[in-house]
Amino acid sequence: MTETTTPNPDGTVTTIDTQHNSGQTKNIETVKRPDGSMVSEHMVTTDDVTGAVIHERTRTNSVAPDTDGHQVQTDTENDFFRDPQTGGVEFSSSIKTVNLDTGAKTADARTERTDSSNNLIEDTSKSESTDAAGNKSVAESNTDPATGKTKLTTTTTDKDGMGASHLTVTDANGNVTQDTTTDISGSGGGGQTDGGSNGEGGGEGGGGGDFSPGEHPQ
Repeated sequence: MTETTTPNPDGTVTTIDTQHNSGQTKNIETVKRPDGSMVSEHMVTTDDVTGAVIHERTRTNSVAPDTDGHQVQTDTENDFFRDPQTGGVEFSSSIKTVNLDTGAKTADARTERTDSSNNLIEDTSKSESTDAAGNKSVAESNTDPATGKTKLTTTTTDKDGMGASHLTVTDANGNVTQDTTTDISGSGGGGQTDGGSNGEGGGEGGGGGDFSPGEHPQ
């Protein structure tokens, strides 16, 4: 392992770390602020024989005022991983924001997976927002490439956990095959209030919490 550190004119420090392990080389370039917090990180793992990129990840962190003058922290991550055994590829991305003055936050993530022939086998996305009062909205989408069926679940709750979850299912032609709404009580109960079809069920409701693209061993 080799590591070099270079100070930058703006006070940040750039560190380049190179690691060799099991026929692979990993390079990590990190930029940090004087307090040690990360500004950016770029990691690339390559195959020593073919030179092919196996894993690449980019992360950034920034704090800047919004249109109301509130300080907002933004974290982004893009992750590319190619499975050496199957040849399949997974790409995921996420953007998270936190209003450091009000506590409001958002999070958006998407994951796509393809097989070795570049056929799409997974396409999922999730968006979440929580305002300063604690009201939350979560939207999750999942498309089955084999059938073309898409499930979209939108869940909204107030600060006490009261709200509703709405599930819409469409076929490959965009026709709605199910449309159901389920009430959500603060204690976690609830019942279906709007009937659906095709037996899909209304239990696809999205949860809350932070989320990030998955980690890979490389």
